[in-house]
Amino acid sequence: FSYIDTEEALDELVSHLEEATEIAIDLEAHTMRSYQGLTCLMQVSTRTKDFIVDTIKLRMILGDKLRHIFDDPKKVKVLHGADMDIQWL
Repeated sequence: FSYIDTEEALDELVSHLEEATEIAIDLEAHTMRSYQGLTCLMQVSTRTKDFIVDTIKLRMILGDKLRHIFDDPKKVKVLHGADMDIQWL
C-alpha cells in the first residue's frame, strides 16, 4: 500500500484514480467530543493498488483534489458501512 501524506503523493493518487473505473473507499472518523465529527483516515483501493490517506494532514487540499473523482458518475464507488462515510465525504 501507499501512505499519502504530502501534496505530491496526493497528486499521484489522483492520477491513479483518474484512470480507475472502480474505487473502494472507507473512512475512519472520530466523533467523541465533537458535534460534526472529524475524518481521520481515508482508505482507497482500486483493482491494482491500495492507499491510506492522512486526511488530517491534507485536510485543506483534499476536497479540491478529489472532488472530480468522487463526482464522476462513470466511476463505480464502493463504500463499506457508509452510513456516516457519505456525510464525511
